[in-house]
Amino acid sequence: LTLIIKRLNNRKACGPDNIPVAAVKALHRHHPTLLPRLFTACLSAVRYGSAERALSRGCPQGSILGPTLWNVIHDAAIRHLEPLCNGLVCFADDTLLILGANSPPALATRCEGVLQAFSTVLAAHGLQLNVAKTEFLVFRNIPLRVRRRRPQLEADPVLRMAGTVLTPSPAMRYLGVHLDPKLSFNHHLAKVKERCTRSLLLLRRLCPNVYGYHPAARKIMARGVVHTHLYYCSSVWYTRLKLKHPRGLVLDIQRRCDRMVISGYRTISGSAASVIAASPPLDILLVRRSILWLRSEDLPVPYWGPFPLLETAVASDNGDAPALLPPPSDWHRTVVTAWQQRWDRCATGRWTYQLFPSIEDRLKLQFVHTFWRTQGLSGHGVFGQYLSFFKRRASPACFCGYAEETAEHVFRHCPLFVHHRP
Repeated sequence: LTLIIKRLNNRKACGPDNIPVAAVKALHRHHPTLLPRLFTACLSAVRYGSAERALSRGCPQGSILGPTLWNVIHDAAIRHLEPLCNGLVCFADDTLLILGANSPPALATRCEGVLQAFSTVLAAHGLQLNVAKTEFLVFRNIPLRVRRRRPQLEADPVLRMAGTVLTPSPAMRYLGVHLDPKLSFNHHLAKVKERCTRSLLLLRRLCPNVYGYHPAARKIMARGVVHTHLYYCSSVWYTRLKLKHPRGLVLDIQRRCDRMVISGYRTISGSAASVIAASPPLDILLVRRSILWLRSEDLPVPYWGPFPLLETAVASDNGDAPALLPPPSDWHRTVVTAWQQRWDRCATGRWTYQLFPSIEDRLKLQFVHTFWRTQGLSGHGVFGQYLSFFKRRASPACFCGYAEETAEHVFRHCPLFVHHRP
């Protein structure tokens, strides 16, 4: 109640008692115990009746006190399990038990004992453990030389619970993150890619190449609908972006989003599409977002990615890392620098690089992407060389007589367009 009074907005309208909010806050400031005592006295003195009413529409969702009652009951089970587990994580009705042992049989015995104790505590409150939704995952921290000498350590433990045999899952989903035995997060990224693909298919119906939403609106929709799948819990798995396959998967999703934004051909490279769309590489944004969150929570940063200068500065500061990290508003310059280094080394999109060699200058330009303008900026479209490569034209020659009609030839040299050049 004290916290609610402190958070009241002074501009909020008066209630049925016609007492201004400022007066309530002033009263609480001078007499901090008066209102809580009055509230407690009202609850203890008033007797509330009960009545039953049949619902004729809608779906009953339970009592408003349902979560509170669940926490009260679940708290007893949690306190009973804490001495038996290496770790215990609870979120709503999802309970994660972390157990360890030296061998698969010992692990199976320990897990069965803990599950039996958990079921007993729940049964005392009239609850039952759902065996169908119970799954377990095995993580092995065994050196390779030991596994070669003792192959029995590779055997999977088998649990028996309420007459049902449980075997280890190849991957387990917990709070939206898919965990696998090697913590490679390949299964998680594959699931994220499926969700991004479904979202992109829906957006493509709204954003065809030659008509539809403005490019700025398309970029907002791509970030809000597709990128959020990758941003969710990225600080857990972002260290995998140092590997080629996970990084390529993320950049492939971004390339498809950027193609939708700029109304480009599907053969446009991801590097060129991101520059034309003025969209920084998504893997760099994921690393930046994860580092900022880890530092805000005072957690160690296991991977700095394209920000080695920040890592060096933090390492040389003897532990005073938060003071050296720039605020989020200043990370733009660091992201642009990392993007520029990648753009200079990129082997694709070289025609686009001739037009936009500087990322900083490209971000300062403001123009609307169209289906035809994107073809000129990327070199993928109506040009003879491109159409001939895909067997859409018999010859790559230009109508002016030049051997190859490329975007560079049309923009800079073709005499047929001399009157359109500045």
